[in-house]
Amino acid sequence: MYWAFDRKLDVANVEYDEQLELCWTLDFNIGRPCSLLCQIAGDRIVVLDEIAMRDLQTFDICEEFLRRTKQLTARSEKGRIKVRYFGDATGEGRKSSANKVDWQFVRDFFRDHADIYDAHGDVPASNPEVLERVARVNAKIENAKGVRTLTVSPRAKALIRDLEQVSWRVDANGSQLAELDDQGSKVTHASDALGYLISRKFPMRAKMGEMPYSWY
Repeated sequence: MYWAFDRKLDVANVEYDEQLELCWTLDFNIGRPCSLLCQIAGDRIVVLDEIAMRDLQTFDICEEFLRRTKQLTARSEKGRIKVRYFGDATGEGRKSSANKVDWQFVRDFFRDHADIYDAHGDVPASNPEVLERVARVNAKIENAKGVRTLTVSPRAKALIRDLEQVSWRVDANGSQLAELDDQGSKVTHASDALGYLISRKFPMRAKMGEMPYSWY
């Protein structure tokens, strides 16, 4: 499905650039949430790392994000790390506990760590259509002119697996559906997280009369 992805061309060792904003994009999923740490330089998206472990709740992801980024804080000469977070719009409705929805955990996390992060959210009111999201990811891997603008760290193993293995679901007659085959929830989450980021930062042109997405 991500037909142009090639490890030899798109996977490389990358480093955090303290001059650039850190992008954190999340896909909320029961039992298998996944998030990516990325940076954007012009048209290029660089995936620095991923947080993809089983049996995590949103609180755990936030704590792991803190652990992963502490070293960046130590290196930064500018003090707080500039972070913009992206991701799954359904996290505004799905609860990770009895009294908090997923995005509330994230907002509270950044509020409680305002001494470390200068964080702002860019989360849509609803998720983009799957076909559009996949098309936008493919366009970053390789566009119609043959230009490749996605670089993935070898640390992002779940994302690499997704980009190589995710496929479309088919019906009983073998006809392709406009749905992703998540192989029993084993794949799609990392590539979904990437798709949410790309759809926000590199969107298709809005349709006439379309309302803009919400801004946190």
